[in-house]
Amino acid sequence: MVNDIKPGESLAAFFKITKPKQALLLLFTAFSTYILTFNLKKARVPVEGMTVFFPLLLALMGVDTLNNYLDRDIDAVMERTRNRPLPKGELKPLTALLYGSALILSGLIFSAAINPKLFIVILIGSLIDLFAYTKFLKRRSPLNIIIGSFAGGVLPIYGWLAAYESLTLTPFLISCLIIFWTPSHIWSLALFYKEDYRKVNVPMLPVVKSDNFTIKAIASTNILTFLDSLIIGVEAHLTIIYFLVIIASSLFYLSLNLYGLFNPSLKIAKYMFKASSPFLAVVLVSIICFSL
Repeated sequence: MVNDIKPGESLAAFFKITKPKQALLLLFTAFSTYILTFNLKKARVPVEGMTVFFPLLLALMGVDTLNNYLDRDIDAVMERTRNRPLPKGELKPLTALLYGSALILSGLIFSAAINPKLFIVILIGSLIDLFAYTKFLKRRSPLNIIIGSFAGGVLPIYGWLAAYESLTLTPFLISCLIIFWTPSHIWSLALFYKEDYRKVNVPMLPVVKSDNFTIKAIASTNILTFLDSLIIGVEAHLTIIYFLVIIASSLFYLSLNLYGLFNPSLKIAKYMFKASSPFLAVVLVSIICFSL
C-alpha cells in the first residue's frame, strides 16, 4: 500500500508515471519537423526558439499521466502493466489526476502565451488521446488505435507551426508517417500480450482477429510507413543521400514486412516489431540531417 512505500519511491513514481521515454520520442517527431523548416529556409535554427518545446513536453507527460489514471483498473490486472505506479500503490489516483491535469494545463497556458496555434494543436492532440482513444474507443472498438494514432500525428504540425505561420503538405506527410507507424507498433505489442487484453475486455486487433490477419495488417501499415518516407523526401526536396539512407536501411525492414504480408507467423512478427522503431528513428534523423 501507499503507506508502505518509501519517500524516494513515491518521488520516482511522479517521474515514472509520465512515461518520459515515450514523451521524449514523441517530442522528437515535432523537433525533427521544426528543424526541417529552418533547413528548407536555409536559415539558422534559433537556440532560444527551442523553448517552444517545453509546453509540448509538459502536455505529453500530462497526457501519459492521465492515461495511467484512466486505465488504472485494467493496468492492475494486466501482466504487462501491473507494476506501473498506480497499480503498485506508489501514487494515489487523485494525486495522479491532479498531477496530470496540472501538467497539461501548464502546457496549454505556456503554448497559448507563445503562439495560439500551438495551443490549439496541443488541445486537439490531448483530446484525441485522452477522450477519443482512451476513454471511448480503447475498450469498445478494434479501430481504437487507428483513431488514437492521430494524437501523435498532430506533433509534426506543432513542430512546423512553431517555425512557420502557415502549413504546407510536408508536415501532413510527416504526420502520416506517425499515423501509419503507431497502429503497427501497438498491434505488434498486443499480439504478444493478447491474453492480457482479452481478460480485461479490450478489443485490440489481435484479440478480435486471427494472428495471420493481424500480422498482415501490421505488415501493410509498415509498408505504408516506408512509402510515405519516400514521398516526404520528394515533397520536401531532400537530398539524394536521404533516399539512399532510407532505401539502404529499409532493405531488411521492407523484406521482413513483405514476407510477413504473404507468410505471416509470430516469429516474423517479432522481427517486424523490433525493426519498426529503429526504422522510424532513421527516417526522423534523416529528415534533419539530409535536408541541409
